[in-house]
Amino acid sequence: MLIYFNFQNEKRNGGNAPANAANNGASTPVNFANVDPPKRFIKPCKTRWLIYLPASDVVIDQWVVLKKFFKKQAETGDLRAKHLSDLLEDDSNLLLMIFVRNVLHSVAPVNLAFESTEADVTKLFIDLRNLTFTLAGRILYTTALPQTERPGALRVDEASALRDALLRPDNLLPVDRINLGDAFRTALQCMNIEQGKLLKVYKFCGSYLFRLCLQLVERLPPNLHVVSKIRYLAPPLVLARVGRPTFQQLPLELLGK
Repeated sequence: MLIYFNFQNEKRNGGNAPANAANNGASTPVNFANVDPPKRFIKPCKTRWLIYLPASDVVIDQWVVLKKFFKKQAETGDLRAKHLSDLLEDDSNLLLMIFVRNVLHSVAPVNLAFESTEADVTKLFIDLRNLTFTLAGRILYTTALPQTERPGALRVDEASALRDALLRPDNLLPVDRINLGDAFRTALQCMNIEQGKLLKVYKFCGSYLFRLCLQLVERLPPNLHVVSKIRYLAPPLVLARVGRPTFQQLPLELLGK
């Protein structure tokens, strides 16, 4: 966000944007020779959650040229550029953004599906359930992770069990054993980050996953078991010769409604 508003202010104040960039305000690309084609910056917005993934892509993919640009700008005495240069020079900040982008790549497709007006509601909540348990598996001991009787099934007791498991500190993995993603591990091998800063990164990532998992669990509806059973009314399943749902699998709870 700081980078976005820096270039927005450059346009407004007539300041020094990169000489060979298309100086069109907030979307100004840092068009150095080794960035082809340049990517335009995207304004983060608290009410447009999906925008954070492409916004982070733009910054991460142009990290090196941004670091060079702001370092050069800082030499002119620009305090804002000096602050941004210091942030970009710190590899722990890049590591954090790589981790967040990895998580967003998992969350964004599910979030986007919920915005569709033609989506299968049962599939939506099954995908949400699977996403929640996948993310929880990155911070919980395997033995603490509730297991479902049927893969992908939605059961209210299972969601409650996951919430309880997350709230028990002894179920949480040590911060240095959390699964932070392949991209995180690969990037870390190429960085030289002091142990103190690295520990702060681990703690932030663990806290981020913990809070995200709790929020996802809260978004699962209280009647998960009924929602999951509705899918058995779909014509392809009802009319199937093999694998047809049994009478007990149907949403019998709805008969009295």
